[in-house]
Amino acid sequence: MLSFSIYYILYRNLCQKKEEKSIIDRINRYSDLLNRLHPESCLVWCGEWPAGRIEPNRRLYDYELVYVAGGKGYVATGEESHYCEAGSLLVIPPGVVHFSRAETRIRRWCIHFDWYGECLAQRELEHPYLFLDDEAAYREELAAAPPPPELGLVLPCHIRLGVEKREPFLELLRAFFTEVPDCPAAAVRRRGLLWEILAHTLEQPAAGALPHNINTLFFQAKCRLDREFRDPALEVGEIARSLRITPNHLLKLFRRETGMPTQDYLILRRLRHAENLLLSTRLSIGEIAEQSGFLDANYFARLFRRRHGCAPREFRSGSPPFRD
Repeated sequence: MLSFSIYYILYRNLCQKKEEKSIIDRINRYSDLLNRLHPESCLVWCGEWPAGRIEPNRRLYDYELVYVAGGKGYVATGEESHYCEAGSLLVIPPGVVHFSRAETRIRRWCIHFDWYGECLAQRELEHPYLFLDDEAAYREELAAAPPPPELGLVLPCHIRLGVEKREPFLELLRAFFTEVPDCPAAAVRRRGLLWEILAHTLEQPAAGALPHNINTLFFQAKCRLDREFRDPALEVGEIARSLRITPNHLLKLFRRETGMPTQDYLILRRLRHAENLLLSTRLSIGEIAEQSGFLDANYFARLFRRRHGCAPREFRSGSPPFRD
């Protein structure tokens, strides 16, 4: 009986040592990976978009994590679209031309980050993204490096959090957004929160793209409008002809994907650009109209008043809230 007890104790100790060795092996397996990763975030944003808002095509220099807390919309590239609703979590990599559209009022949390903390764009550029579909303007050498293949991420990465995980994830985001790294302890806490947020992108199954993809002709036309809207000679009819479709067919595509006619989208792009110039420069109204694609400053002023209920000069002096 005694010998059995001794054998049992020896066997138990051996199993315990094997288990301990297994735990150590599992830790060591990922230590090299974790030592290479130093995720950093320099830009965060949280807010609501009104129904129907559509952004210009853009390319990122870093990675963007987008979490949808409420509402519905989609993020589209030239190849696929990702339908987003409450619980959707999306990671968009650098260099991919994409845009977002809100189908209903939508609330989003966005974190721009870099897996290694070495993204040159975050140090050298004012904004780590580019509102242009123009390869010549995109400086590849400033873009963030891709994550290690061991992470198994297929980007763009789109996952959906279950209902029970959404509030805990929101708590993480709130803590990360409000933590000010003004001392070593706070900086460590903020870095830990970012690690935990990114961990959610690794442990959830991918959601996949929409079954119906964004129309290629629409995407090509939108790319052209976003790239050349400042040119007053740009015409919707000419864009349609270059795609070998009729202007009416292009109008139907735009209505389906954006909820507005092609010409209205072009005017909206020009007016948004003018709004930014009014608030960020001292250019004259005539110069702003010209740089935004309007040949006639009076026509520009009429369209602007129709959109904002005030003249461009009043908008500049009063700095009213941005309207979409």
